[in-house]
Amino acid sequence: MKIPKTLSESYRFKNDSVSKPMSYLGAKIKAFRDPNCPSVEMWSMSANKYLKEAIKNVEKDLEKLGYKLPTKVNTPLRNKFHLERDITAFLDDDYIRWFQQLIGIL
Repeated sequence: MKIPKTLSESYRFKNDSVSKPMSYLGAKIKAFRDPNCPSVEMWSMSANKYLKEAIKNVEKDLEKLGYKLPTKVNTPLRNKFHLERDITAFLDDDYIRWFQQLIGIL
């Protein structure tokens, strides 16, 4: 807590409070100590909450287009998918931007 206290001397914090962070960009943050190095506090991030919200947003977008995410899949592609035989049309500009946004979420 040394750094936030130092920062609070020069900057105003929301609600004038200084505390350990609990989340950052939708990821849960927590402090822990490694048994091999107990004198050092370490931090971890969990993306569970972020991913649930991202999936919910993707599902909404797909629903608008009349699609739905598949359930119970073993692989990202069909077993007999051959990219070299794919004749799917290229995406238009709107779909390219949407696809780029999806990749950016990852």
